[in-house]
Amino acid sequence: MRYIDRVYNISGEDTWYDVVKSPFRDIASGTNGVLVMARDVSERYIAAQKLQEVNEELERLSFVDSLTQVANRRKFDERLDTLWHLHAREKKVLTVMLCDIDYFKGYNDFYGHQQGDEALINVAKAFEEVLSRSSDCVARYGGEEFAFILPNTSGDGAKAVADKVHQRIAELAIEHKKSQISDSITVSIGVASYIPLQDDTPESIVAWADSALYQAKANGRNQTCLHHTSSN
Repeated sequence: MRYIDRVYNISGEDTWYDVVKSPFRDIASGTNGVLVMARDVSERYIAAQKLQEVNEELERLSFVDSLTQVANRRKFDERLDTLWHLHAREKKVLTVMLCDIDYFKGYNDFYGHQQGDEALINVAKAFEEVLSRSSDCVARYGGEEFAFILPNTSGDGAKAVADKVHQRIAELAIEHKKSQISDSITVSIGVASYIPLQDDTPESIVAWADSALYQAKANGRNQTCLHHTSSN
């Protein structure tokens, strides 16, 4: 038997030992026993532990948007792929929402990119506050565009979430003098709710949400549009 054993010292420090135990028989006396050998491997073990922690942190950061601290595009794509196949197998409705900050280029040009970054951070935080389930996900999809994944959520349920998003953004009251529709920052949202089919791909539902987002902008922005499918 071989294992790593942790020993707590009186001084409060921990020591790790590489322990080997094996059967032992004294030929002279015929006594049976156990031979125990222990080697202090604390330095190597602590170094390996720290390396693992660093690798885990790097892995976490690879899925997080560095500015807003919400999930990034890579995390969104990976999670959507997993949930797509799960919902296809269980025949449950999956919702994707794409959300754009209205006239954000004008905001950046007028207020500067530093204040633009601050606005993105506050908006992303508001999005997270709206989501009440741990299974829900919001990600920065690119620039001023964000994407939501709402598992097991119908079109009506998604519309309720979108309404909360509009309300929460309005409560932020972030001044936007270059907006053509409001004195403060607003968002446009496109929603697609669908029971995935095995022959489809996750890109399909994103394309439908993007089409709905385009329609929301064409209709005047600061609103939500739903893409209608036969399985909504």
